[in-house]
Amino acid sequence: MAEQRIQKVLSDQGICSRRAAERMIAEGRVKVNGRPISLGDKMDPDFDKVSIDGKNQRIVRKRKYIYIMLHKPRGYITTASDERGRKTVMDLVADVGRRVYPVGRLDKDSEGLLLDEVSRQFPEELREGATGPGVQLLQYFLAIVGEYYEQLPRWQPSQIDGVFGPQTREAVSAYQRMIGLPETGIVDRATWNELVSTYQSVLAAQPTQEWLEQAVGFP
Repeated sequence: MAEQRIQKVLSDQGICSRRAAERMIAEGRVKVNGRPISLGDKMDPDFDKVSIDGKNQRIVRKRKYIYIMLHKPRGYITTASDERGRKTVMDLVADVGRRVYPVGRLDKDSEGLLLDEVSRQFPEELREGATGPGVQLLQYFLAIVGEYYEQLPRWQPSQIDGVFGPQTREAVSAYQRMIGLPETGIVDRATWNELVSTYQSVLAAQPTQEWLEQAVGFP
């Protein structure tokens, strides 16, 4: 993997926000391979070791994401668990052999396509005027990430509607601005890959389904 700015690695790994990482680097609390570093320095997350206040940080190396396209039948709810004992979409993917994060929302009595986990592969540009599951997935990512980073707008469940309108464009622009990408309001491959990485980092930092339910309003 190519070298990346250290504050980006710490943020992507869910260790802290990028702003907090920059502050700790400036305070001299972060080291790479045992050596003090400065703002702007880079590291290779596949090989280098990073520590904060003398404590080594766990770096997940070469993460690879896939997605499952699941046609949800009626009678199942879209959540990882249900305290009332109802059937969930997790029952339908129990034999996958890895942790699955439900994405999207369909009522118990509804049926249709769900995207259960995401891949880094992005086949097209998304911009204002686009519609469909790809836009809805984008909005979901922005909503989850927006609950974690104060620089990003907050979302209501009803706004995750699969329509790329002004609100989605403004949220994309805010994310690009935060992450240091060209602020176009258009989701290209670079923006998508960064957003997927940030989303996974947020899940790693806040792994409980209860947090997701509070953040985006899962059933």
